[in-house]
Amino acid sequence: MKKGYSRAELGGIESKLFTARDFRLESGQSLPVLELAYETYGSLSPARDNAILMVHGYTSSHHAAGRNAPGKQGRGVAAGATGWFDGLIGPGKAVDTNHSFVVSVNALGSAHGSTGPNCADPRTGKPYGPTFPDITMRDIVAAEKLLVDLARTQEPRGGDRPRRWADSSLSSGLPPIRAS
Repeated sequence: MKKGYSRAELGGIESKLFTARDFRLESGQSLPVLELAYETYGSLSPARDNAILMVHGYTSSHHAAGRNAPGKQGRGVAAGATGWFDGLIGPGKAVDTNHSFVVSVNALGSAHGSTGPNCADPRTGKPYGPTFPDITMRDIVAAEKLLVDLARTQEPRGGDRPRRWADSSLSSGLPPIRAS
């Protein structure tokens, strides 16, 4: 731990939703409404150069660190639950939120916060269920890129997505990506 910084727990975390309209999938189909659940930890620097995108490999949700404020947990996140990477994200931890701005995003298609089969299809008002369109890893990355564009995130982590970011035409113009 760096001198002058305490290792503390993150509290009062609020789940947020990013929304986009008419999200076009690789298949040519469109989602009328795309929602991505996410949480943020730490502060974005004025130069916007300290952001880290944290993605999950089917850990169920975007709740990666700390505990949510009462009533502020995302869909599918139990009240009072500790984030799945809590031991590594926070002040004085490996991903130090004294220096980094972490955006933890839930994957498109997940049943825990982002648009997926359990969500209502705005065209029918009923859950998509088996009518939810097939999605690809490129679709998931494209959805995340919309959110990334807000924070200019530089370092995705987790599963196959960093490789897809690196080998995708979507990554053109973004800083180099280090996969862990």
